[in-house]
Formats: sequence, structure tokens, C-alpha cells
Amino acid sequence: MVGGALTTWAGWQAIFWVIVPIGLAALVVALRILPHEPTDRARLAQFDIPGAVTVVAGLAALMIGLAGTTTYGWVSARTVVAMLIAAALLAAFVVIERRVPQPLVPPHTWSVKSLVSGTAGMLGVTGPQVSRGRRLRRPKVIRIPL
Repeated sequence: MVGGALTTWAGWQAIFWVIVPIGLAALVVALRILPHEPTDRARLAQFDIPGAVTVVAGLAALMIGLAGTTTYGWVSARTVVAMLIAAALLAAFVVIERRVPQPLVPPHTWSVKSLVSGTAGMLGVTGPQVSRGRRLRRPKVIRIPL
């Protein structure tokens, strides 16, 4: 309720006047509470950069494809190409993850059925929300014949 009152009274930009001090306070508390451990450079050198790039690019292409469905439709060239690029990049991510010594997503993760089914369910719920949200934001002009 406080957030609603604040944005009504001062506009949505006022959230930054609240969130920045909270973030700074959390940083100070974290620096005092969390133990300082030096970074293991050997593990950092094994970071899966190709996997990270392909999964981020694949998910970005997927979001671009889904977001474009309200404007261009599901069978437009733009949407189909974005979805094909997303499928290719995400398939490449799976191949990369199977071959690297330190994968971003450990292989045993895919054997946890509740995690896989929950993730698939969330994708099924949030995917349509992307296009629905864009459709709801677009103002409609209603013409009244006189």
C-alpha cells in the first residue's frame, strides 16, 4: 500500500528514491556479514562462455519471437525466423553443455522430474503472458458512428 501511495503521489520514478537506499543498506550488511573468500581463478577460467552466450542469445531470440506475435502474427516471417534462431541456439546450448567440463547446467539437473516439469509449466504460463501483456498495453480506438 505504501508503494501504491508513493507512486500515486510522486510518480513511478519515486521507487528509485526508495530502492537505492535499501540496496545500499543491503550492500553494507552483506559486506559485514558474509565471509570474504578469494576467488578461485582456476574455476573462473573454466567458465562456460560459449554456453552462456548461446543460452542468452537463444532466450533473447525466443522472447523477440513471442513478443512479436501480437504485432506480426504467429506465421509471419519475423516470428518464424526468430523462433527458428531460438531453437537453433538453444539446441546448440544443449550440445555445448554436454561437451564442456564445467557446464552451466549440470547434466543431473535434467533428471529431476519435478524441476523439469515445473520449468516447462512456467514456460507454458509465462509465454502467452508476453504476447497478452503487449496486446493489453496497446490502446484501442473506438469509433462511434454518428
